[in-house]
Amino acid sequence: MEASNKYFHDSFPCKISSDLVKGRILLATRDILPGDLVFEEQPLVSGPSMNKNEEPSCLNCMKMIKTGTWSCSRNCEIIFAKTSEYMLVSKVLEHCQDWKTFFDAFLILRCLSLKDENVEQWALITSLDPNHEALSQDKDFICCEDKIVNVIRCDMEQSHHNADEIRLLHRILYINALEYHPHPGRVTINNTCIYYVTNKISRFLDEPSGGKALFPITSFASHDCLNNTFRVRTWRKEERHGPVIQTRAKVLIQAGQEVTLHYSGGLKGRWERRKILWEGWCFACQCLRCKSPSELGSHFSTLICGGPGGDGSNCRGNLLPNLDPNLTTLNDVTDYECDFCHSKADGTTVQKLEDQLTKAIESTFTDDIEGLESILDQFGSKFHPQHYLISIVKWLLVNLLGRKPGFANSQMSRARLEGKIKYCQDYLNALDIIDPGISHNRGRTLWEMYSACVFQSQIDFQNQTISKKGFQDSLPNLRQILLEVQRCLRFSEGGSFEAKIVELSQKALISVDEINKFLDMMP
Repeated sequence: MEASNKYFHDSFPCKISSDLVKGRILLATRDILPGDLVFEEQPLVSGPSMNKNEEPSCLNCMKMIKTGTWSCSRNCEIIFAKTSEYMLVSKVLEHCQDWKTFFDAFLILRCLSLKDENVEQWALITSLDPNHEALSQDKDFICCEDKIVNVIRCDMEQSHHNADEIRLLHRILYINALEYHPHPGRVTINNTCIYYVTNKISRFLDEPSGGKALFPITSFASHDCLNNTFRVRTWRKEERHGPVIQTRAKVLIQAGQEVTLHYSGGLKGRWERRKILWEGWCFACQCLRCKSPSELGSHFSTLICGGPGGDGSNCRGNLLPNLDPNLTTLNDVTDYECDFCHSKADGTTVQKLEDQLTKAIESTFTDDIEGLESILDQFGSKFHPQHYLISIVKWLLVNLLGRKPGFANSQMSRARLEGKIKYCQDYLNALDIIDPGISHNRGRTLWEMYSACVFQSQIDFQNQTISKKGFQDSLPNLRQILLEVQRCLRFSEGGSFEAKIVELSQKALISVDEINKFLDMMP
């Protein structure tokens, strides 16, 4: 812990502590306001990797490449060929068929170099949690590990490195390394969107990059499905070794409260979220959200009961999972029970329904408004209006209605316009619980709701459906929505769609105030 604390700047309002269940954690040393910096750091070690489409990245700059080679350009090939690392891996590069194993071995090799070059950094890396117990029982993982050991000790001719040491580093990196994108552009870390600002660096915006990196302070922050921080990537003129990753508070973090991250992205249902955590980090989450059958009232995994009601109609109660109180395994749900009529459904039946909805979404084009509306018609009676899969459909519709040609606000029916507003409200009801505070999703959704609400109010006033007072009474709420949009999106990348929304919201705020003054002058 002493070596770790050396990486904490005195101004960082957090410290390393310990928890009986989680191990080492980060605690706030003072109250941290929403948007405030919690800590920032650059990667201790980084390297190329395969992306989700199994495309490799350049060994020199980590831009994604599709050619099956190890460099993105002749220039990068020349630069990397002059490094000492090239001498170690050149023979492997000539006949490499398994890029994933090679990239894992390459990053481990970089960690091993710190053993002699930087004793403090080596001590910090080897102090991180390798989760030996869980990974040692995974036969596929052990098989991959054997390949990595063979590549380093035999193919790269680095037999002086101990096999156990290689295995230790592989497990540490597997548990603690994050996706890393060293060039400007909006990216994700562990399926969680991060946003950042740039100093007019734009030439890489359309050139995706990918790699893995180890961030020492981040590695000590534990997971929570109601995480209280988000990450921002910033570029500074004085930094010549890549971007700085900032971790900022989403909500108020009180002194003594744990500082948490979300490893898998919070906008997923309970089963999918916990499956990712189990497979990627080898633990069954026991946070408050996972312990709650209704996910704290967000109903992100709730279905609708179709049992018989008292008046001959269907019950329409909430179908909630009966949870294992210990939450120690992934398979902790045996059945679901209605909170009104108490009828039950087995977990397999529920999983099949979710699979059917998932397939319906995947088979529909994301810009097909009628197709997406048809999905809601087909499955809306079976799933809670805030279920995460239904929320995905509504999110797509929220961003299409009012934007897609032929579906501008002025071209839509009253029913469709009101439908968009209702979709926004349903989505925000869930986000208020599972993604509160400074949130990219909240900012985007609030902007779409504002655009529909202000158009509807203007039309109603023009058609004399509402009075001058009724129109004027709606303006303070619209103003609050715009201020919240700016608060949620203020850390967005310069030049991004979200940054443009911030600019538009600032102009809209002026417009709302001008409308209010104009109405004041009307008789």
